[in-house]
Amino acid sequence: MGQYAICQRGKPHWVSYLRTKALPQYPAVEQSVIEGWRKHLTKTMGLPPKKQGDIYARNCAMTLDALRRKPRDQHADLLKHDAWTFYNAAMRGDTKLFLAVGRLLGKGGQSDYLKQFEYTQAILSRWLTDYYWLMPAKLVSYRLSSGLRVQDNFRSFLAAKTRYGLKSHRPTLIHGFEKVSPGMEAIVLTPEGKHLLGPKGKHLLH
Repeated sequence: MGQYAICQRGKPHWVSYLRTKALPQYPAVEQSVIEGWRKHLTKTMGLPPKKQGDIYARNCAMTLDALRRKPRDQHADLLKHDAWTFYNAAMRGDTKLFLAVGRLLGKGGQSDYLKQFEYTQAILSRWLTDYYWLMPAKLVSYRLSSGLRVQDNFRSFLAAKTRYGLKSHRPTLIHGFEKVSPGMEAIVLTPEGKHLLGPKGKHLLH
């Protein structure tokens, strides 16, 4: 999904991303993101890795997760959208799904859950494509919180990074950002970043 979003930005952004993807440490970092998503599915949807390939189990988990996140006025549309899942549940005699739905419909707001969900989603989805893995931790924490418009909490970021086992490039290759025009900024590479990404690295897009 992240790579698709980069393609939509245009060829220069895609070429820029491919330069970082060619770095020797990329495969290990990418694998850590994959494992992170698996942990996220297990934690937020209650779906263990061995069941993540089961279409029915995955659909049930996604339905329950959506009910936790969606506001009450959207629940009716969500239930209609997932009618096929409920039909399958009825045919299987899966009463646990209906009991779980009933409990969720009877609960109040899920603001804390939603905040945690969005924060984790942002980290995992942007780790590679927004070059978080090339930046120092404090810079990632700041840019992540700015993008989500929440207060920067470095400890919370480090806890999430550790919880999901996300790896970073060693040493860091991005020093920071500088404004080049209103609403536009350029990536500033470290000396090592300039060496590894080559002369064109100074034009790295994000």
